Amino acid sequence: MKKIQVGHLNRKHLKKLRRLQRHRLTIVSRQATILILSHQGKSCSRIADIVGQHVQTVRDWIKAFNRADRKRRWDLFKPKPRPGRTPTFDERVQQGLLDIFEESPRRYGFSDSEWTLHRLAEVAVRTGLVSSISHESVRRLIDNSKRNCSALADLGAFGVTLSEAKGLVLRTNEIPRFAQNDRLSNYWRLTMARKTWV
Repeated sequence: MKKIQVGHLNRKHLKKLRRLQRHRLTIVSRQATILILSHQGKSCSRIADIVGQHVQTVRDWIKAFNRADRKRRWDLFKPKPRPGRTPTFDERVQQGLLDIFEESPRRYGFSDSEWTLHRLAEVAVRTGLVSSISHESVRRLIDNSKRNCSALADLGAFGVTLSEAKGLVLRTNEIPRFAQNDRLSNYWRLTMARKTWV
């Protein structure tokens, strides 16, 4: 069988490949490494051992690079979009849940002043925000919200009282900035799943 090797690479190409070896995406780094090793004269099976890929993957990549015209071959390094599953709930639903979360549960007919994921899901359906939603989806949407800890830390630093700040949310693992102030630390030690109104 004919030995498969990368075509001619000049200094400029090698410099570009070395830069791609430091790329944040492993696949791009690995592809650049395959081409550099092939340029150095290593066999496909030896390259496969070095980069931890199947030998056919190495062959296919070298062939694809050799087949591409000189201008478009560098586009091969751009990762192909992976569509994945489309999100079930959009930002509108996420914001709606956060708006509900900021209000007192008593407003929605609950006897106590504590939110749970199940209650948030129930209210989201009852208010027409969604036709159905699981408590796990509620947790995920709230957890992924864009509300960050720095805004809350700034409120504490500027002397905002706890009663003024009610309705703001902070994940348990984002508490360290309040470590010196026990009062704030205890108040913010509420998870996204539960919130007690003061």
